Amino acid sequence: MAGVSSTHSNNAEIKFRKQVLFDYLRKNRFSPYMGKGQNSIIQLYYENKEGGDQVNIPLVNTLSGAGVGSGSLVNAEEEMDSYGFRMWTDWARNAVAFKKNQVQKSSFDPLAEARPALTQWGQRTQRDEIVKALLAIPSESAPAGHGGSAGARVNGILYSDANSTQKNAWQTANEDRILFGNTLSNTVTGNHANSLAAVQSNETFTANVLRLLKRIAQKTTGSQPAITPWQQEDPNAEWFLVAAGSNAFRDFSQSDEVKQANREARAREGSNWEKNPIFRSGDIILDGCVVTEVPEIDTILGPSLATAGASGARLSPVFLMGQGALGMSWVQNPAPTKRSEDDYGFIKGVGIEMSYGIGKLAKAPIAGGALKDWGVATLFCAAASDADTP
Repeated sequence: MAGVSSTHSNNAEIKFRKQVLFDYLRKNRFSPYMGKGQNSIIQLYYENKEGGDQVNIPLVNTLSGAGVGSGSLVNAEEEMDSYGFRMWTDWARNAVAFKKNQVQKSSFDPLAEARPALTQWGQRTQRDEIVKALLAIPSESAPAGHGGSAGARVNGILYSDANSTQKNAWQTANEDRILFGNTLSNTVTGNHANSLAAVQSNETFTANVLRLLKRIAQKTTGSQPAITPWQQEDPNAEWFLVAAGSNAFRDFSQSDEVKQANREARAREGSNWEKNPIFRSGDIILDGCVVTEVPEIDTILGPSLATAGASGARLSPVFLMGQGALGMSWVQNPAPTKRSEDDYGFIKGVGIEMSYGIGKLAKAPIAGGALKDWGVATLFCAAASDADTP
């Protein structure tokens, strides 16, 4: 329209918010189960704060011999089956740095926002390495890359890095700790790849599979002990924690029996929807098992099992855990750091550093041999991706 002025683009006012939005960081869903107590699922050790980068964790089986009656006990004593499991720690560090001219140009204070960003990085690193540790192959050696520039805090051999010989040895030592699909007959003795390939696409995580996995954990095989329950309210109430990826948790929560239990048996106290399991997400409790969804299991461990099942079916691990499933040894809690080489004050840098080790506890048999997982029973079930299922 003639005679009506317009604002030049250079003169248009721009408002910049100083409050920064970070992408979502999921909380560590293992945190409630970590502690220094003997009944903790993830046991925390602080001995290395006094020095050293290793901690020895003594593991002792209960006595299982027949003993004697009125006969002589001399020379009939039972040998105590004990083992010292070593755990290594390493450093994790990160930092951000800015030149003064870049800070001057920014619409927000980058140094002020760097601290919470670094804290989130530390939390994410710990959470993801707990997930990696759950499927790592226990080892009596320091993890690959330990003490190197990148650091190696996950003890054992990462599942994605393990070769067939190492996986076969782990399976052989843990055949009474591993379930493939929904039946024990899927196990191919001594051959991990063939055992995975026996799992059909319809062998998903269900209530019956959970019960079978729990029975496996409770069973004592020969001189090997059962997995110690996380909690035991009375002799008939043994509790375990079960961690599943989003795809396996989806199948479990939508299985007929679990839906019926949520619909008919689960408490709904509270106002309207607050505690209604149909409207609110959260853990599913069934038969003494707390089943919790850990999405990082799919994103971190899923690629190694993407086509491992029968006819290339996508598989996912599910972990049933009791006391001492994992250990976490701390040298230094997360601490803030500051850059000292600052180019005469022109560069400002802040960082974070911590030192720990995380790994599954495992024990060698008294006669020697591959390590057996101490507090974890592992299920490999079919779990199609959302792209493959409605």
